[in-house]
Amino acid sequence: MPSVFDQSELVAKGDVKLVNHWSLYYNIRRAVYEWTEVDQGRDQSFLNPHLALVWSPIPRVEIRLGYGLNPLYYRDTPVEGREIGRERWLSSYLWLMPFGTLVEAEEELEDLKVISLMGVIAF
Repeated sequence: MPSVFDQSELVAKGDVKLVNHWSLYYNIRRAVYEWTEVDQGRDQSFLNPHLALVWSPIPRVEIRLGYGLNPLYYRDTPVEGREIGRERWLSSYLWLMPFGTLVEAEEELEDLKVISLMGVIAF
């Protein structure tokens, strides 16, 4: 992959209320890279889903059991978080693999299998 490319990204996210204090959170990202190589157009796409079962017994308290890399980054932010979790993962991968490409990092992210348990209490 050359250093010049086009990237597009589509993210679908939302919450689905289940019963009482339970809900389902989803965040699905599709990234597409397009570039020209030896006068041939090339493209590659990646899918990164995240799904979490959320229990919130009272407002501003929640416990999430999730699958997939959490796209939110919670440190030093409000309880909603900032959506830089995937960006931080890709940056860390490229830092650790200095000769790797962004497409290789995206392939690793797409293959990543993560189960997480997270609790948040907001004051």
